[in-house]
Amino acid sequence: MGWSTLITAAVFFFAAYRFDHVGVLSLAITALASFWSISVSPRKWYSGEFFTESNLHNTAIIFSVVMGGVAFLLDKKGVKKHFTFTYLNFCMLIFFVGGVTGMFIQYWLAYALLVYAGCAFAFYMARWKRSFLFLVYAFLAGYIATTYLLAKTILEALPGLWFYYSLLSCAGFVYFIIRYKTFFKQS
Repeated sequence: MGWSTLITAAVFFFAAYRFDHVGVLSLAITALASFWSISVSPRKWYSGEFFTESNLHNTAIIFSVVMGGVAFLLDKKGVKKHFTFTYLNFCMLIFFVGGVTGMFIQYWLAYALLVYAGCAFAFYMARWKRSFLFLVYAFLAGYIATTYLLAKTILEALPGLWFYYSLLSCAGFVYFIIRYKTFFKQS
């Protein structure tokens, strides 16, 4: 994956904006992420390569923040405002995967705080774009970060609390789905 991937991304971006096609925009963002070596395959997850490649999680976080900034800039300028959702969808997924991965392999507290900041941003975007999907991203990433933090601190010392945490977190998930499933349909 070298310059040919970058050229492919440029062609896809041109085609997406020229023909106003969100699907081609998705291909462009994917090709651009691939140029920066941000790709996930079942083989990488199974073999553990995703976690061991040097600073890939940091690259993912920086890529998603920059791409999100571009999305905001284009939205503010009024350039293809309907593309903003697609940009933000990719950005949030890449950001949360990078943040959670960073939490698992180094500086877990710093990356957990970064994930929580991403959750606040995703919640804001969910309200702005009226998207339940962004809210689900925030909830899942926050749940993973909270569970990992508790596992590294409190639950490691008191393993009996895992049962109660499991019950409470399941109840919290059910409450979340019931409470927010129609939240964005209201006017």
